[in-house]
Amino acid sequence: GAHGTLDPAFEAHAGPLKHWATAWWERWLKPDVLDHAFRMAAFKLGSCKASPWAKVTGPVTALIASMRRLDWNFLSAREAIDDRGIHWSFLIDSPAAITAAVWQSVRRWRLGKLAQAVPGLVPELCDVG
Repeated sequence: GAHGTLDPAFEAHAGPLKHWATAWWERWLKPDVLDHAFRMAAFKLGSCKASPWAKVTGPVTALIASMRRLDWNFLSAREAIDDRGIHWSFLIDSPAAITAAVWQSVRRWRLGKLAQAVPGLVPELCDVG
């Protein structure tokens, strides 16, 4: 249905970010440890010329690669901008709210993939009214 999350794509994308957000929210590690892990992972993926998945070797690189696929951009280890331009802070916004936003991004990503595969599926002009 419109609110279902049975497709594995939901957990594959939301899982890494949910755990990253929870690590900040519940202070699983010191901030400098999380910052360092993020910087190292971003550096590793930043040198990738092809698919970033060839360089994914741990949870933080998986997090960054997953969010890139959904068109989320990290401003830092502590904050991101989603595919609609909404700012998320892992220190202020709850992991539940962030996970719900990722699910919405996954829905848009899935629809975009379908629209590419089936030309004419999504009308170019509004067909309601």
